Amino acid sequence: MMLGSRVSVGLCLVITILAAGCDDSSPSNEAESMPDAQRRMIQLDTGIVDATPVQDVELPDVAVEIDMEVIPDAAVEVDVGEVVPPVECEEDTAPLPAESVGDFGPLTRINQFVIPANADDARASGCDVVGRNVGSGLSNLMTTFMLDLDSSVREDANGRIETILMGEFAGWSAGQTGNEVSSVRLNFYNGDQDDEGRFLIDPESFEGDDPNGEPRVSLEASTTCERLETDVGNFDITVPVEGVPINLSMAQTLISAGISVTPEGVSLTDGMITGYLTTEGITQILLGVQTACGAPSPPDFCEQAGGLLVGDPEILVPLVAFVLGGFDLIMAPDGTLSEECELDCNAISVCLKIASVPATVVGIGD
Repeated sequence: MMLGSRVSVGLCLVITILAAGCDDSSPSNEAESMPDAQRRMIQLDTGIVDATPVQDVELPDVAVEIDMEVIPDAAVEVDVGEVVPPVECEEDTAPLPAESVGDFGPLTRINQFVIPANADDARASGCDVVGRNVGSGLSNLMTTFMLDLDSSVREDANGRIETILMGEFAGWSAGQTGNEVSSVRLNFYNGDQDDEGRFLIDPESFEGDDPNGEPRVSLEASTTCERLETDVGNFDITVPVEGVPINLSMAQTLISAGISVTPEGVSLTDGMITGYLTTEGITQILLGVQTACGAPSPPDFCEQAGGLLVGDPEILVPLVAFVLGGFDLIMAPDGTLSEECELDCNAISVCLKIASVPATVVGIGD
């Protein structure tokens, strides 16, 4: 039966029943003797309506007319394409200047890379991680090896920068604000400088060391409300510090920061990179240290490295974990994180405070 027909029958029946209930001349037992056909349940598409007569029903003052012919018998699906939710904030960046968009761009270069000194410092900095050390473990490693990560990303008196780490906001076109572009692909590149101090991208930043390949580190990110917020992903990049390649291979990494656009390009402020070093990540740090200290002209810090220079890196993991303040959480096979662990702890929390300034590149390095 058509929906319109069903509703028409239902309306007629209800009106008949109500009229009978309001007739004072009707016997009081008339409802009880009503035929079953008038007492049956009327099923509509949206549920069941009980048609049992109801006494003393007061009809509404306003009648509602329903044109049942305009109601289709079946739902009609309309493809309206992808629906982008509206941005619910007034804050927005300035439009992206055309000068900041090139073959790679817009780009921003990290010029602040601070590791909290201890758990209290990390909490005060706003590090939001699971782990009893609150992401401060790398500070112990840098102190032990007498390395300064923050100084390595800053310009020296000659305008040279030892550690060049750049982020590309892929998909952000000239003239768009942060709210208008809404989301980007945040690609990370190691860099170098030519003789004139201009930036180049290290080809090792790409899969297979091929500039035509995909970036090794790439995270989906939102750019709305003057905030950069990435999705969770892996972060696997080498940060050279005073000649020592620190291989940062972190799981469940998140990046958040304030974002702004100036005539020069995109900057980040009050940013955080958080993630977790697993046994595999610690092994990668060891391999980098051993490689650097096994070179013909090893860095000065290798004298402090001591027992980390000899032996299988996988066997040395517990020693490095101890230097990092110990495993301070457990990461389950399904990725669940918990501080409720003792001897079964198997990961180290990491928190890095960052900021960045606009950058442009002139090409790919050798």
